[in-house]
Amino acid sequence: MEHQPIKRAALYCRTVNKNSFAIENQLEKLRQFAEENGFDYQAYLDNGYNGLNFERPAFKRMLRAIDTGKINAVIALRLDRFGRNMFETISLLREQIERNKIEVLSIYEGNLTADICNGLSRCEKLARKSKDILSR
Repeated sequence: MEHQPIKRAALYCRTVNKNSFAIENQLEKLRQFAEENGFDYQAYLDNGYNGLNFERPAFKRMLRAIDTGKINAVIALRLDRFGRNMFETISLLREQIERNKIEVLSIYEGNLTADICNGLSRCEKLARKSKDILSR
């Protein structure tokens, strides 16, 4: 019998307004998803933080937990919960995927791991191609 690795997830919630109902609503949906999919989990809550700023206490704690191997998946309702600047969000998550071999999951958007890596690669290729065209 093959040993299955333990799935340890960070449940990440963020709201811009300090609205305890909104963050608890997010957390309840994430808990249910994690339990239904066999994850052990730890919640990371940034209540009252703008998604354009990545200097959020719980977000930084989550990244440290990923770097130390305590977490091998991150789950949010949607990708925009991690951050509002999509290029920065995807770049940061791609770095974590490549360095720490994590999964990135969204309740509403599914498993985003491959999309994040492939999407950013396509953007980088397009940027290089555009730069080459403009330099002619």
